[in-house]
Amino acid sequence: MWRVGRWSTVLLAIFLMSAIACPAAWASPEGESIQQYGQPPLWGSCEQFIGDATRIPTAQCGTVSVPVDYAKPEGAQAQLAVIRIPASGDRIGVLVVNPGGPGASAVDTVASMGASLADTDIMRRFDLVGVDPRGVGHSTPELRCRTDAEFDAFRREPMADYSPEGVAHIEAVWRQVVDACAQRMGSEFLANVGTASSARDMDVVRAALGENQINYLGFSY
Repeated sequence: MWRVGRWSTVLLAIFLMSAIACPAAWASPEGESIQQYGQPPLWGSCEQFIGDATRIPTAQCGTVSVPVDYAKPEGAQAQLAVIRIPASGDRIGVLVVNPGGPGASAVDTVASMGASLADTDIMRRFDLVGVDPRGVGHSTPELRCRTDAEFDAFRREPMADYSPEGVAHIEAVWRQVVDACAQRMGSEFLANVGTASSARDMDVVRAALGENQINYLGFSY
């Protein structure tokens, strides 16, 4: 989930493309309705995220607000960037795309896919939707633990000395990385970035889109 030093696996694993049935108001363990979080996006131009959107003229972009910590719904909020390219024909549903990584932008991916698949049955039958996970891509706050200069300095570290002194140095370097990240991003945000939060965020977006179910296409992670 980091733009700098992003991991992207070479192996592409398309692990799911199926209808995920969800009730309109999913109850959390705390008994709260998930609909209280996400409001319908205020759709606008995608130029705010991707710049030139002429190849996908029907695309709409906006944000959905989610709590950083679902146990504190009135606390700090994250803004999830969302892109939707409406079906051009006889619509049968929504196809949500997640390129994985972790750290790749679903908004950028859907923008590219939408242009490439413009004359296909996929685009005629499905709204193509991309949601940048919290901390990733065009969502805010951006999870960025290091500046480019700091990452360059990290790459110059000799992290291959496994003598007692070398191991101590490696541990010290990683402590610096972790401490700097916690100081920069805050421990609450870091504690709530992960698969569980992303899955819950996606269900909030589903409700915000007014959908009872989605089709999901996931790659990589």
